[in-house]
Amino acid sequence: MRVRYRSVIYFALGLIGLLALIAPAAFAQVGNDTGSLCPALINLALAQVSNNCANLGDNSACYGYGDIAAVTEGDSLFSQPADRATLNSIASLRSNPFNLDANSWGVALLNVRTSTTGTSVTENVKMVLIGDVEIENAVAPEVMITLPNEVPTLTTSNVSMLRLAPSANAGGIVNVAQGSQVSVIGISPDGEWLRVGAQNSSGWLSVDAVEGVGLENLPIISADSRFPMESFNFSTGTEVSSCVDAPPSLLILQAPNGAPATIEANGAQITFTNTIFLRTTADSEMEIIGVTGDATVGALGASMATTIRAGVSVTAPLNAQGRIAGEWSNWRVLSPSELDSFASLEALPENVLNAPVAIPAVLQISPVTDVPPVVINTPTPPFVPTPPPEDFPRPPLTVGVPGVDLPGSFPPFTIGGEVCPDWIAYHTDRTGDWEVFRLGGILNSVSENLSQGRAAADIQPSRSQDAEYIVFTSNRDGLTNWELYVGRADGSEQFRITFNTGVDINPVWGEGAAANKIVFESNRDANWELYVLDVSTGELTRLTDDPANDVNAAWKPDGSGIYFTSDRDGEYEVYELDFETGELTQLTDNNTPDVQPAPSNDGTMLAWLQLNDFGVYDLWLRDLTTGETRMLLDLGTDINLSSFAPSDRFIAFESNLDGDFDVFAIEVESLALKDATNNTFNDRAPSFRCNSDIIIYQSDTRGQWDIFQVDPNPINPEGPFQAPEALTETESTELYAMNLPSDENGSREGRLP
Repeated sequence: MRVRYRSVIYFALGLIGLLALIAPAAFAQVGNDTGSLCPALINLALAQVSNNCANLGDNSACYGYGDIAAVTEGDSLFSQPADRATLNSIASLRSNPFNLDANSWGVALLNVRTSTTGTSVTENVKMVLIGDVEIENAVAPEVMITLPNEVPTLTTSNVSMLRLAPSANAGGIVNVAQGSQVSVIGISPDGEWLRVGAQNSSGWLSVDAVEGVGLENLPIISADSRFPMESFNFSTGTEVSSCVDAPPSLLILQAPNGAPATIEANGAQITFTNTIFLRTTADSEMEIIGVTGDATVGALGASMATTIRAGVSVTAPLNAQGRIAGEWSNWRVLSPSELDSFASLEALPENVLNAPVAIPAVLQISPVTDVPPVVINTPTPPFVPTPPPEDFPRPPLTVGVPGVDLPGSFPPFTIGGEVCPDWIAYHTDRTGDWEVFRLGGILNSVSENLSQGRAAADIQPSRSQDAEYIVFTSNRDGLTNWELYVGRADGSEQFRITFNTGVDINPVWGEGAAANKIVFESNRDANWELYVLDVSTGELTRLTDDPANDVNAAWKPDGSGIYFTSDRDGEYEVYELDFETGELTQLTDNNTPDVQPAPSNDGTMLAWLQLNDFGVYDLWLRDLTTGETRMLLDLGTDINLSSFAPSDRFIAFESNLDGDFDVFAIEVESLALKDATNNTFNDRAPSFRCNSDIIIYQSDTRGQWDIFQVDPNPINPEGPFQAPEALTETESTELYAMNLPSDENGSREGRLP
């Protein structure tokens, strides 16, 4: 039976002084009676923490109880219980394990501010070191936001909107009245926006809204800026105490009330909504344990991040430096005995937390009933834990080892004239592995499964202009040997078209003069190069030959050449390769990355993404007939996966502007911007139906990914907004749909290659 401690902590609070005086004598009298001594030490320690760390300030650490070793900078003192220090001055902390003989148990508390905007400036992520825990600040000095002891305040000279990002297009948080006092944290690199706290919220305010006194002395804040301990490395001891009531050593994290928080631990991005536990294991793994609310972990912004709910844990391997070195796996429901081992943590004093620690309970249901055998009971309604779907496959991107040609060939075939199919291709795991399916019927269809790779991953489809074939990437000939395959659109046939031990990925089928050609990326030359394969002859041609990485090709609409991205001058820039003349032209030339070239369907415009000084990607446009280049849109947050509508009237893209991803449309001429999906769900990976303004995309409206479509017209920020239509509603994960353009870029999610 689980012991609940919360009821006894209040009694302990009233007897702190008495316990402190009599505890050593009591321990000596009782001798080895650990059954009474362990709870007494736990209650004493937690009561002291309640007293020592009450009203802890923003961006601060508190020495709660036991032995805490701190590495500090400057004159900061952090050597005895109740000591406090700003996180600016703390390089690392180490708390000691539960030691009954020494009457000691290390407990330390940190109030960590995060760079998430739109949340209360008075609320912090709470971190509690319990037992044998070591934590060090991993925020690099050049990007660390160092808060002064007294944050400067300014007065607003007019009514202005506090925004989520430093852009007039960014979502609004609250209107700040004229004459309001705002606390100023820093300034954007372009000097146009202030990071401030106003009306109990944190966000960005135009410099025009304040009386500009002393702005030149403010720290510069970019998208990479972080507060102290917002990124950290940690480890925990694995020794099990002889005291059954003593919890294992771990790090407790709590998000601010009502707002998700994102931190980086050992290199892992973790977003959580309430309480999670972190620890490292004897097997050199990092473990995340869900306690209350949900947590997601994975590449920041990735669609297929792993979700951890209450009572569930996942692990990932650590390298010799203690950093994440592999995928998150080993999803499991904790046993009742494991959860019981955390029970004493429910007595953590609520006055130093964002919320009470409530350990979930696993309810074992009789298997003879219709109820699933395991239910997690939490303060919110009980739920049945279900494993997350398999991660979307990611081909290996390593370089340095040349590939070797393998024997093999395929029967040449010829692509017919351009047609506009009603069907679209998309990814699904409904067969138990990842396949490319067709959505929409065709004559004489054999199967809607176009890839049909058993126990393999089939991804990145691109269709031929006659809609008779798709080309895709598959690892069916070896988990690390990714090759290109072609499948008929009726599902009747699949065959291999590249034969090398290197990795061949991201195929794009050409149009017009290049209808028989497929361009793709390969690391067979020990770095990433572009190749083109003519399916009508079987001829393979290397297009680029440079020690740098040449990736992300897009066909010119008439098939006369390609646009691509290369880092051959030190930063990723956009290039054009003309097939007829062999001429290579560098289209962008600056000291910041330019990526994802996307030509218009009539070939007169080229869009791409450029990293700005703040550290996010803006949308840029070039008129290829005049050479005029302009920034089309700055949202203050990353723009991703831009593509022209078939009419070339507008460009669709995805962005996380207000806390969830949405699909947007911007008119090229008027610059009218519309959130086409306009909801609180994640809507991603836009593509188009050919000869139509209809956008196809993926959404997690039902709590899993499905394919949707929506008409963005009229492109007016005020609406009206058309109702989206769900195209798939199975129990499988279905995502990254494509029809036009023929390049399936959604599954990259911004990665290069």
